[in-house]
Amino acid sequence: MVYLPVTLLCNTLLFLCLLYDRFRFITTAAASVITYILSLVASSIVKGFFEDALLGDTMAVAANALLLFIVSLFVFRNNVIQKLFLAILCVSNFTFSLLFTELMLGIMPFKAAGLFSGIFSVAVTVLFTLLSGLLLYKPFSYFKLRDINFFIIGISIIQFAPLLLSYGSFDFLFPDFPHFGRIIASFFFYFIIFFSFRSVYKAARFKELSLDEDNYEKFLSSESARFSDILTYVQTTRSVKASYDSAMNSIDQMISNGETSKARQYISNILLNSDKNPTLEVYSDNPYVSSVIAMNALRAEQIGLSFSSHANVANAAMRTSEICVITDELLQNACKEAAEADGSKRVSYTVVPTGETLTFEAAFSSNEKRDEKKFKLKGKNFSDILNYLLSDAAEGEKYPELKNTVDIVNRYSGKLKTVNSGGTVIISVTINC
Repeated sequence: MVYLPVTLLCNTLLFLCLLYDRFRFITTAAASVITYILSLVASSIVKGFFEDALLGDTMAVAANALLLFIVSLFVFRNNVIQKLFLAILCVSNFTFSLLFTELMLGIMPFKAAGLFSGIFSVAVTVLFTLLSGLLLYKPFSYFKLRDINFFIIGISIIQFAPLLLSYGSFDFLFPDFPHFGRIIASFFFYFIIFFSFRSVYKAARFKELSLDEDNYEKFLSSESARFSDILTYVQTTRSVKASYDSAMNSIDQMISNGETSKARQYISNILLNSDKNPTLEVYSDNPYVSSVIAMNALRAEQIGLSFSSHANVANAAMRTSEICVITDELLQNACKEAAEADGSKRVSYTVVPTGETLTFEAAFSSNEKRDEKKFKLKGKNFSDILNYLLSDAAEGEKYPELKNTVDIVNRYSGKLKTVNSGGTVIISVTINC
C-alpha cells in the first residue's frame, strides 16, 4: 500500500523544487500549500467514483498531478512540456512505488503487515521522490528557461512506459514472472529517462565550460598585459629613483664643499621623503606580484591607510596572472572597506605557501561584523534558495565583489572564508596547488 497524503505531498514538493518560480518564496509556498489541500479534497472525491481501489488511488494521484500542472502554468516559468513531464512522472512514480512496495513486502521472509508495512511504504515513496528530485534538479535548473524541443517531448512520451508497465499492459512480454518483469522493465525505462536528462545536461555544460575556458584565457591574457604595464611602471619609477638619488648625492657633495648647511638639510629631507614611496618597496619574490601589491600600497597611502604586505609565491603551482588577479582583487576590496572604517585604518596582506596549498590573507579595518555575507530571504524566490544551497555558483553570491577570485577558487577546489576579529575583517583564500 501507498499512503495518498504522503504521495500527494511528495508530488507537490517535486514540482516546487524542480520548477523555476515566478514569484517570491512566500507566494510560491502559499500556492503549493493551497494546491496540496485542494489535492487532498479532490483525491477523496475522485476515489469515490471507482470501485477498484488501485484504480481509484491512481486517479486520485492523477487528479493531484493535474492540479499541480494547472497551477504551475501560472506560478512557474518553465515551458509547458517540462511541467507536463513532471505531471506524468508523479503518476508514474506512484504506480512504480506501489508495485515495488508490494513486491518487496511479499518476498520478505516474515509477515510484513501493520506498522512495518506502513513505514516501509512511506520510506519507499519518500526515497524514490528524493532520488527523482536529485537526479533531475540540475538538468531542470539548467534548462529552466529553454523553449519546447524534441528531447523533452520524446522523454515525456517515454515516461508513460513505466506507468503502463506497472499496470501490466506489457505482461505478455514476460508471462512466467510478470511482477518481476514489470520491475526490471520499469527500472530500465527510468534509467533511460534519468540517464538521458543527465547526459544532455552534461553535454550542454561541457559546451558552456569550453566557452568559459576560452573567455577565462582571454581574461587572463588581458590581465597579464595590465600587470606587465604595472611592472613596467614600477621598474621605471625605481630607475628614476636611482637617477634621482645619484643626482641628489652629487648636489649634496657639491653644496657640502661650500658648507651650505641649510641646503644640505633641504636635500636630506627630499631624499628621506623619496624613500617612502610605496612603489619602491619589494613586497614579493615575484616581480609581477610585487608590482601589483606596490600599486595597491600606493593607493592605500593616497587615502591615508596604514599598509603592510609580504607575499611568498616562489614555488606556487599557479599561473602568475591568477595570483595577481586574486591579489589585486583582495587588496582593492580591502582598501575600499578600510577607507570607510572609523578610527585606525589598516590593511595587511600576506601570501604564504603551506604544504600543497597557497593561502592568501587580507586583513583590514572595518566598522561592521561580516563573518561571511548571509543569504537573505527577502526578495528571493524558492529557486534562489535551492540554488544557494545546492549550486556550485552560490559562493559567487556570497562575495560579489570578489567574482574573479571566486572563479579561480572554484577552479582549484579551494576555499574562501571571511572572519571578523575585533573590528578587523580577515578574508582568507586557500588554493590547492
